Amino acid sequence: MGESLPGVRIHDLRHSYASTLASSGYSLPMVGALLGHTQAATTARYAYPFDEPLREAAERVEEVVTMNGDKGGEVIDLHSGRKYRIRHMNHYRETQKAIEKVFEKQIFFVVGMMKSGTTWVQFLLDAHPEICCKGEGHFTDILFLMLAKTFKHYNSQSSGRNRLFEKSGLKGNCPIYTGEHQRYMLATAMGLVFVQWAGDSDVKCIGEKTPEHGRALDILDAVIPTAKYIHIIRDGRDAAVSAWSFNIHSNREKQLKMFPNFNIFVEDFAKQWN
Repeated sequence: MGESLPGVRIHDLRHSYASTLASSGYSLPMVGALLGHTQAATTARYAYPFDEPLREAAERVEEVVTMNGDKGGEVIDLHSGRKYRIRHMNHYRETQKAIEKVFEKQIFFVVGMMKSGTTWVQFLLDAHPEICCKGEGHFTDILFLMLAKTFKHYNSQSSGRNRLFEKSGLKGNCPIYTGEHQRYMLATAMGLVFVQWAGDSDVKCIGEKTPEHGRALDILDAVIPTAKYIHIIRDGRDAAVSAWSFNIHSNREKQLKMFPNFNIFVEDFAKQWN
């Protein structure tokens, strides 16, 4: 470029132009289009990021590693991840032992139709120093159904992948969960709840009250064969009056919108007894 810039060629300006664009955040396809290149590899030979953008990128990585920009943080030791995993596994084993411990106690369930008095029985039992009785876990009418739906969807996906493998001449090894697995998951989830409720207490019995369990005693029996049951039965007329009064006091507008009068409500309420 003359005597004022010895060793500098006109073509060098294309390199500077490309590097400036790349350092400003423009993609290689964009830079290549501006340079008239048809091959990305050609553009890559032209575009060299400047030091400042590289330094900013390195500092950004430092921010992520050191607790999202906390300048007082320290770079995480790679071994700390392994230590965390070990602590996590130890916690898992301790939790499993705690679940096994609560299942060594007598587990029982308080069941009955809505407004049959199960809540009163729960509170009475929970007041005993050797009994822990809480509610409402809804293990059978909510959790079990959700697990079943999840397992069904998962198994469907696994079966589909297995068929694709088999069409390719390979053996499909995608796992399929069984009903036994589902019951095991439910038992584990229930055990976690019992651990939360009873903890390290010296209670001899752990109870759970969910009226709706009365319709799914077979599920509870399959999951916890040693469980006992307290089935509360109340005069249906009293239960209907109690339910109507409770709903009116809880949300009068909603109750009257669904059931304009007590007689209509009773007809619907009585269907639960079948």
